[in-house]
Amino acid sequence: ASSGNYRKFRIDSITGEKYVHTIDPKTGFTKNSRVLAASVIAEDCATADAYATTFMAMDLEDSKAFLDKHEELEAYIIYLDDEGSTQEFMTEGFKKTRSALVFPNKRNQFAFGQSVFFDAIFGEFAGHVNGLNGKAHLS
Repeated sequence: ASSGNYRKFRIDSITGEKYVHTIDPKTGFTKNSRVLAASVIAEDCATADAYATTFMAMDLEDSKAFLDKHEELEAYIIYLDDEGSTQEFMTEGFKKTRSALVFPNKRNQFAFGQSVFFDAIFGEFAGHVNGLNGKAHLS
């Protein structure tokens, strides 16, 4: 399951401030963070969806620490570094899952599993970020 703030947001026409759709449960207000998207693999989709949204509301370092303690979860998190460039973090298990799905066939084309999984998760996001030349701005 995946969650992200790279598409669902609005910019206040007067202040220019960005408002995302993820609510921080500690404050009750929207959470502007450097995390742009989170994808999670878990035992079932409902659990994965809950954690993907949770990682959107958590700071990146807190998410990494949480994932270190919960080996039953695998995650891929896209975030902005201090310069505003897009970066990614993957748990080791997610890297293995990704590698297992990305395999060339005899014609050096990606096989069906790769195209379905990665186009759904990464393709749409990459299109949005690439439109920003790999840079994004947080208000």
